[in-house]
Amino acid sequence: MKVVKIKTLAPNGLQMQEITVEVATRPGLASLTIVGLAGRSLVESKERIRLALRSIGVTLPSTSVVVNLAPAEVAKDGTHYDLPIALALLISTGYLQSLPKDLLVFGELGLNGQIRRVRQAISFAIYAKQHYYKCLFPKVVASEVSLVRGVKCHFARSLRQLMTELQTPLRFATSHKVVKIEALSASGGEDVIFDNILGQSLAKRVALIAVGGNHNLLLAGPPGVGKSLLAKAINGLMPEILPNDQLEATSVYSSKGLLSKDQPVINRAPFRAPHHTSSTVSLVGGGNPVMAGEVSLAHKGVLFLDELPLFSKSVLEALREPLQNKQITISRARQSVTFPADFLLVAAINPCPCGYLGSQTSCRCTVGQISSYQAKLSGPILDRFNLFTRLSLINKLDHSINSRIEHIKAQKTAQNARACQLSRQGKLNQLLTQDEVNLIIERDHLRPILEETMNKLSLSLRAVYASVRVAQTIADIENSSNIKPVHLAEAISYLPPRQIS
Repeated sequence: MKVVKIKTLAPNGLQMQEITVEVATRPGLASLTIVGLAGRSLVESKERIRLALRSIGVTLPSTSVVVNLAPAEVAKDGTHYDLPIALALLISTGYLQSLPKDLLVFGELGLNGQIRRVRQAISFAIYAKQHYYKCLFPKVVASEVSLVRGVKCHFARSLRQLMTELQTPLRFATSHKVVKIEALSASGGEDVIFDNILGQSLAKRVALIAVGGNHNLLLAGPPGVGKSLLAKAINGLMPEILPNDQLEATSVYSSKGLLSKDQPVINRAPFRAPHHTSSTVSLVGGGNPVMAGEVSLAHKGVLFLDELPLFSKSVLEALREPLQNKQITISRARQSVTFPADFLLVAAINPCPCGYLGSQTSCRCTVGQISSYQAKLSGPILDRFNLFTRLSLINKLDHSINSRIEHIKAQKTAQNARACQLSRQGKLNQLLTQDEVNLIIERDHLRPILEETMNKLSLSLRAVYASVRVAQTIADIENSSNIKPVHLAEAISYLPPRQIS
């Protein structure tokens, strides 16, 4: 009995497991059986493969055909197994010669033989490069795969085209030469710039500092003052994602099937704004199979949580790990999956359920309602915000908002501050460790000021270190080589209060 073998991959989050597709025929009634812990999409693939083969004039033999996906203990699901199974069937029935042993094959088949987009093509390509494999991909993922420099790929549009090309040895192109990548963004929607926001000069200053050092920001104020607009403008200040980070960001979107022909690469900061009814799984990831959540889709971009107290407590508490570790690990009985989650958190809060506490409009809430509303934000969650500012209603219209001068200036200032930090310490100020902060405190003789402030304001140690990180960003924005007392005082003034009013 002849067994045909073709290699592909099974994803586990962003990690990969090699899978061997084995096809053999045996005497018996005409049938096609797939074994090896195959998921629902693989069970359904039998009909897609039959009709795709029939569309090019190939009919399976009237024998029993068994497809085994090895190793059998690894769960397999997804449509990218269609093409390797179809090619193995074509080889086993004599329509094709054997394929190279160092080739990984991926592709979903349409009923007319078209080879369609697959999820996680970029993760497949990364694995292929690391383990010295060549790849056979659908043509539609060429832009996505081109981010992985050096991997050798062949791209096909249809099974009929591929059958013709396989009559001679396949020609492989180095991936990054395949296609030019256009500048695309995951943020979607209309760009918002600082110049579109009337007034709010202090809030804009705090937003600039937030982007300058990637510090988490909490915005407070009554409805209609521009909290959501400011969050979107913050995303516009973010720089383009660095090439290595583009791989991670695009891999996450690819794993969720969110890439398309029009948006094959994530190379600008994503902007994610999940609704307050979002579940813990949708926000941080999970499910079966395990999928990335909003915190990973916001990787290297902005995660905006509007109406923060309306999110469930379990959802907010689940944010603590990614905010601390810049990644999220989801553990299940049989697997553990880690996704990147390095994002700038921007959240908005009203001072009370009706939103008008402390403003010129009279508040309709009772003391109990206000207390219950504000109690939804625990101390540990508030401590994760390094910056806080209130936005107030403006009392006059300023129509001088037609230019982009203010936004461009803020964008350049923030990006220069980031470049300064990367040059000095290889990371942004938000990621400074406790030891590195202590060195800054000693370098700039800040200990007496900090100890006095801790006693007067009853600050936690986390808040103190956060203030120093923010002060360092303010110094970078002001092109100062050291933190001055005025920088530290400004940073401390932005710490979130224990009660939002």
